[in-house]
Amino acid sequence: MRRLVETASLFVLIVVVALRPLIAESYDSAGSSLTSALGAVSDPRPLHTLLIDLTILLACLGWAVAHGLSPRSYRRTGMEWGLALIAVAALASCFVAGNKRLAINATIDWLSMAALGIVLAQLVDTAWRRWLVLSAIIASGAAQSAQCIDQAFGFDDDWNHYLSIREDFWHKQGVALDSSKVEQFERRMQAREAPGFLQHSNVAGSHLILVGLPVLGVCLEFLRRRLAVQAALSLVVLGAIIAALILTKSRGAMVALGAGLVLYGMIRVAASWPKARRWRAACVLWVMIALGIAAIVGYGWRKGTLPDASLAFRWEYWTSSLALFRHDPLTGVGRENFGRHYTQFKSIESPEEIANPHNLLVQAGCEWGIIGAVGLVIMIVGWSLRGATSEPESSAARQDKPAGNWIAWGLGLGLVMTLIRVPLLGSNDAAFLYYSSMMAGLAWAFGFAAVASGVSAGQVSQFPRAAVIAGAAAFLIHDLISFALWVPGTATTFFAIAALTVSRTEPKSMDRPARWGRWLHAVGMILAIILVVILGVIPVARAERRMMAATGAGLVRGPLTTQPVLGFLQAASGADPFDPTPQAARAEWFMAYSQAVPEHRDAAQRGAIEALSEAIRRDPLNIGLWRRRTLVRGTLAEGSGSRADYDAAVDDARQTLSLYPANPADWVLLADTLAKAGEALASREMLQEAALHYVYALHLDERRPSWETIRRMRAAEKAAIEEKLQKTRGLLGRL
Repeated sequence: MRRLVETASLFVLIVVVALRPLIAESYDSAGSSLTSALGAVSDPRPLHTLLIDLTILLACLGWAVAHGLSPRSYRRTGMEWGLALIAVAALASCFVAGNKRLAINATIDWLSMAALGIVLAQLVDTAWRRWLVLSAIIASGAAQSAQCIDQAFGFDDDWNHYLSIREDFWHKQGVALDSSKVEQFERRMQAREAPGFLQHSNVAGSHLILVGLPVLGVCLEFLRRRLAVQAALSLVVLGAIIAALILTKSRGAMVALGAGLVLYGMIRVAASWPKARRWRAACVLWVMIALGIAAIVGYGWRKGTLPDASLAFRWEYWTSSLALFRHDPLTGVGRENFGRHYTQFKSIESPEEIANPHNLLVQAGCEWGIIGAVGLVIMIVGWSLRGATSEPESSAARQDKPAGNWIAWGLGLGLVMTLIRVPLLGSNDAAFLYYSSMMAGLAWAFGFAAVASGVSAGQVSQFPRAAVIAGAAAFLIHDLISFALWVPGTATTFFAIAALTVSRTEPKSMDRPARWGRWLHAVGMILAIILVVILGVIPVARAERRMMAATGAGLVRGPLTTQPVLGFLQAASGADPFDPTPQAARAEWFMAYSQAVPEHRDAAQRGAIEALSEAIRRDPLNIGLWRRRTLVRGTLAEGSGSRADYDAAVDDARQTLSLYPANPADWVLLADTLAKAGEALASREMLQEAALHYVYALHLDERRPSWETIRRMRAAEKAAIEEKLQKTRGLLGRL
């Protein structure tokens, strides 16, 4: 019974590990305007991610129950103490986060992925199981590679299709074709950086190096055992991964791969050393890494930047993030809330508006505070030291499995993963679903077979542990300038790889632990599941169901009180008290109604303001909500002529600017609001301030770096501001 439960838990966790790199996920229920413009494609839903997290925790509970029935001791992974600190810090950050729904969803997910890694290390207690998990990971790497290669060869078709829908595509988003947003989007497309299934080429690069080094170890192991055919198959997978890595054009990933290869050689040399010597060597390596990081930081402080344009960008991110960290050093700002705070601290010389600082330690410090950052360091160092001192398997752990077992597991994993993946692809296009499922499925099956055929062909001997450790280390090295540890697909793969590196460690004692200790894990998992269901699954599912009902309810003739869509959106808002999305959608519906039914315009605009106010209460640092309320209040004031309405619009514009003081467009927004209020109220003070802000907006834009051409104001934009400035000065002259 115990082994059956463990096997079921292992199957579920392997499915999750294999599936997540091949789907898109989101913690935010607010959809992307780019996605909505495509029509047939829908955004990832946060409920999907929460259900995956719940599945992970249920599988972990299965292990915990089996552990309670088992006399075997717990295998330490080295991650436990660090994870405990992270859990405390992450949960505390949820209370102070601006957008608590994002923080809760992302916190649940990250802690669930870490739990997956620790439990997987307990379940992978034989050589065969280790090879099985590695086969599934490599198979997903093969599918990722196939997607990257397909994107590269299909670029021309994608580009031509985009050009054919370009005007309508941007019109649906309300974006002018000559805007910087269009130019930025098209430049990114023309860069031809293959992102695979992961939506960002750097993250795809991280996944490929994380998987690629273990594939290299598998190839060498098969060659050592003189399995020519199996080695050739694994070399095909390795070649595809290398080709895909090149197609991502992620230079950081390629450098990290080189560092991983060096580390791989060092680990192979140290493998025969005594345990104490390996532990000392690992400590020395960590000291060298710390000194290297200190040297890079020292160079940056002295020069004010780092060599290479890409690193210079990241230095701007990190220095601005330091000011953010100083603002909330104890609790941080909450997971996924970094971008909402970052714009308050960035300078005009740092043009990019980012959602994360592209450094795992900086992001941990900013989002979780000092305790979370220290916890992450302890977690990584503890895991690495545990891996360095891990001993080989005992003879009892060496178990062969016939080819039939591999075929059964491969078919089962592949079939379940494919069936689950189809509804998660976010499309209702049958041709796309068939093509994506077939391409990813065949690539996954080939990758799995490449490893399984070699392992089942003979004695299950040397597991490529050095290569697996090197892959995980290269991943972390790349994450010093990237953010893959915070993306569900790549983070899940990392924790699974981390589990494989420490799963060799045999428990020091096989004595039965105390009864209360044996069931402590089960109690903890049950409490975690209850919290996830109450704080995540139930409110998000209820809100999502009502939001979908609102989407299907159109505008009916009659007053506002008869509109069913408002009831659905209000119910969605009540179902999830943390999510601002229903109220933001409610505000947009009010504004659409005000245009469609002019006789109720004033009531609709005030309804929109009320909805936006509630959305802002739930997400107070969302600059988009403040901009929208500024515009709505300005429109209302123009119709009512009320000084109170004009003052409220000006106050909102000031608050918007306080969230992004280095944005010329927000200075123009404040100036526009003041100019309209000053003209309507004959206020010389307001008009003078508006004129000053127009001038400063132009001056601020000129401070952008000389090479920055995308975000710089266009000639037409500058001319429009100059025209507004002259009009404002003319009004001043007549007062």
